[in-house]
Amino acid sequence: MKLLLTGEDGFTFNALSNAKTLKIIADDLHLYEISTIWFRPSFGRGAGVRTNELERGYSGFGESDALLIGKDKDGFTTLVFIESKKGAVNKGTVKNNQLEYQFFLKIALIYCIKKQPVTKKFDDKDGEYYVVENYEKKEDEALDFFGQKLMDLYRAYKKSNKDPNPTRKNGWLIKSGSKDSPALLNLVELIESNENKINVKFYALGFSTKQESAGSKLFYEGLCLPLEIKEILDSVNLKIESGLHIPYRTFSVKKVIEMDLQTSG
Repeated sequence: MKLLLTGEDGFTFNALSNAKTLKIIADDLHLYEISTIWFRPSFGRGAGVRTNELERGYSGFGESDALLIGKDKDGFTTLVFIESKKGAVNKGTVKNNQLEYQFFLKIALIYCIKKQPVTKKFDDKDGEYYVVENYEKKEDEALDFFGQKLMDLYRAYKKSNKDPNPTRKNGWLIKSGSKDSPALLNLVELIESNENKINVKFYALGFSTKQESAGSKLFYEGLCLPLEIKEILDSVNLKIESGLHIPYRTFSVKKVIEMDLQTSG
């Protein structure tokens, strides 16, 4: 049976299920092994907080196009957040504004997981959520920084002639323990239970009908983390490069990819 793949989701699935391209991705990320690959098509993630998602769990915050879990050459656990784009991914492209926002959001999520969820009330129902914004106005310089930085990055990629100063209308939060976000449950369990240092990496994938390209520093200046926040992450055994030198690769693809699908039964 033939499986026909197209678009961003189809190309991502093909790259992660093809031994040759997966080896290239692993080499780009200096991974010795990959133990788990989480993949969820974009039509299953959603893009904002809706009423029913507040009860079910908000999958839109924190889930990448793919999440890799593996080991580096020293045996340390490595988490890789992958964001994919149709078209070439290179330095200086418009897509980078969105990628900066998406990658930085993951850093904020990891920090909030380490901070533990907070209780919030929606429609007279209490629930525990990982929250990026400093709703409770506590003395938390990291949350203040994340909230402001995320808003700046969000406005940079959402800015348009019609809306030169867009405002995000919902909070950055996700329900703790949501069974509707199994990849995040796995992520939370891994971060909370791992006593050794965890490496956190980011990877940008592009898919173009033209030539391939690759590099190790997607952003010219890098999403630099203040030393104070880097020290906070280091203190809880999370290693993220302060300069965030994000590797990227654009694979050359056909408009439609054919994959042989083996079925049983």
